[in-house]
Amino acid sequence: MSDAIPDKITFSLVVNALDFLQSAVEYVKIKDEHQRYIKYGLLHLCDGIELLLKCRLDAEHWSLVVADLDKTSPKDIQSGEFKSVAWQEAIARVEKCIGREFSKTDKSLLDHLRKLRNRIQHFKFDVSRDECISILAEGLHFATEFIENYLAHEELEAELAHIRKDLAEFREFVELRWKTIQAEFDESTAITRAVLCPRCRQDALIADGGESHCRFCGYKAPGEEAADDWVTEYGDHRSMKDEMISPSIEDCPECALIAFVDVGTMSDSENVPEYLCFACGSYGPYERCDRCNGLFLPSSDDDATCSNCFGRFMEKD
Repeated sequence: MSDAIPDKITFSLVVNALDFLQSAVEYVKIKDEHQRYIKYGLLHLCDGIELLLKCRLDAEHWSLVVADLDKTSPKDIQSGEFKSVAWQEAIARVEKCIGREFSKTDKSLLDHLRKLRNRIQHFKFDVSRDECISILAEGLHFATEFIENYLAHEELEAELAHIRKDLAEFREFVELRWKTIQAEFDESTAITRAVLCPRCRQDALIADGGESHCRFCGYKAPGEEAADDWVTEYGDHRSMKDEMISPSIEDCPECALIAFVDVGTMSDSENVPEYLCFACGSYGPYERCDRCNGLFLPSSDDDATCSNCFGRFMEKD
């Protein structure tokens, strides 16, 4: 087969998306200390997944790919004189097309990729290789599932086979990394609980001694900063008024630092109150005291009052 460059280079929308994904893999596989390879690998992962969303929209009708149909014609798309639909709106439109919502995990991943790309393209960022591979594995898994479920992909089987192979390799790395850290991880979780890391998205973030530390990718931050990073990544968008009435991050009843978060109701699997302090590691099904509205850990199902309020009540008697 000739390696000569053809006179005309053509990429369909879906092939363009898959090419970005394959490019992401190629960049990350380069075992080199040069930071630019990681950067472009992550950028191409984000771009590839965004294009897959637009592939599904285009399959319905080309107009769904543009931000403002009233100001856009098919000719504008061919010339490049148009503004495409924004990432979050694209997700909403895809959900309407396929008739069901993405899972909370998928939405969290997509939002993570959106914010990651914004930081890389428009500001500054820091990322470890372990974090990059973890995100790439999760992103490629989403991409293959999305293509298989929501796009006609018979003609793409060869490209998909390559991506599945790469996905298996990255998953193998993740598994080996877990084997390396398992003993240390088990020792840490004996006294606290682990939650998803806001960077690598592995269930490996441990809080203790005033800070949070991801045993998988190495992310580390003071408890209050880590709580803010975690809520930014996994919490629902809330108005300033809502935050003033019911803040996402509260004072820890044990160490008093503003690092206490209800991580349970932000989880796909739990969806029940389970508080964690990202500073001292205290955790459990804390509840609101009926008298002072402060958080406390009840000793039984009948407890509705914290020990301080109960003590003051008994003193009055």
